[in-house]
Amino acid sequence: MTRMRVRQLTSCRDHRRAIIVLQDVGRHLALTFYADPDDARRLARKLDRGRKARSGANVAIFASPGALDHGKPARGPDAAGHVVGWLERLRPEDFG
Repeated sequence: MTRMRVRQLTSCRDHRRAIIVLQDVGRHLALTFYADPDDARRLARKLDRGRKARSGANVAIFASPGALDHGKPARGPDAAGHVVGWLERLRPEDFG
């Protein structure tokens, strides 16, 4: 089992579904899935209470190896570094 954290919690109005993005604590893998809106609201409340208490959300989420087979590589510092390097190389002439 791999410990995960909630990276993003949003909803899709068109489909009336909640979308949860989990990320492993090492920030190597992201797992995105739909959730029941009521369950997502309960999770959001729990996360909010943890933030207000400044002690962390105290929400333990673990993913099985089978679930992680559906994950995607997470964007990490390497991706951010690539973008920063690209931005630093931009010149005014690049914008015509």
